[in-house]
Amino acid sequence: MNKRRIIPLLLCTLLFFTPWSSAKATVRPSLSGKLVFHRYSDYDAEDSKLYLYDFSKGSLTCLSKNMTGVRHAMNAMFSPDGTAITFMGISDEDQWDIYLYTFQDHILKNLTASDAGRHEDPKFSPDGKRICFKSCPEGKEYAQLYTYRLSTGKLTKLTHANTEHSMPYFSKTGKCIYYVRGDGKSSQIWKYKNGKNSRIYKRTNVECYYPIVAKSTGDVFFSRWYSADNHADQIYRYRPSTGKIKRLSFNNPDYDTSDYCEVSKNYGIVSSTKDGDTYDLFLVSVNGKKMTNLNTYYKEFNSGLQELGADYHE
Repeated sequence: MNKRRIIPLLLCTLLFFTPWSSAKATVRPSLSGKLVFHRYSDYDAEDSKLYLYDFSKGSLTCLSKNMTGVRHAMNAMFSPDGTAITFMGISDEDQWDIYLYTFQDHILKNLTASDAGRHEDPKFSPDGKRICFKSCPEGKEYAQLYTYRLSTGKLTKLTHANTEHSMPYFSKTGKCIYYVRGDGKSSQIWKYKNGKNSRIYKRTNVECYYPIVAKSTGDVFFSRWYSADNHADQIYRYRPSTGKIKRLSFNNPDYDTSDYCEVSKNYGIVSSTKDGDTYDLFLVSVNGKKMTNLNTYYKEFNSGLQELGADYHE
């Protein structure tokens, strides 16, 4: 056989297979649900707005545009059936309150308007009947945990200790609540169940915050500093079934990664400063190192402002 004919044949073969192999390696997961998140220039600017992205339609909507009587809206969560969101925002009376917004009729309701104080961090129970949140009544120094029953408006106080309680999140079964106790470098991850509180995680002089429960597994994802000296936020996973806690592989001590929300058992969405000085939204593999900027799904996802507090509903 003529050797000169072998080389072109091999080159053609390589050219044919290489692009396909490369494309296969960079295939992104197909998403069809909805994502709610907030965007602001700076926290102190009080200009945060809520956005809804529909992956099935490829459309981005500013929810705050049609909301009156509230500003600086953030940290939204979908109801289990996806018909509503709860979030925190500042009322016309300059008070942080808990809100409920229903998509079909566009009704916005302030759930804590009659209770003077500071109310933050709302999260739905798995059955959608209650919302847990933190509240610091007027004149008090520390916030405590409460639940609000949607059918009756009944408020129930859960904690009473003389320290800060914040960022509650119901467990998969709804029988307990994970939350943050303390603040700053003294903060820890705790669990509330049947009137009793137990510590889940603590690191000396390391801030721990924002526990989120995966609907698929019941695992708890939370953020913490890389170390007492390096304050880059990293995401960890706590498995209640085994008690094991692990720093996830996509983290990097050179930038912040926080605000985990579950997309599926294998994927989540986070906020990270990986690509610059501002927080952008990324799709991450729970068991891998890959982080995919959500601009690959929609070019205006990440705007150069701070994109944070995402929640996904399928």
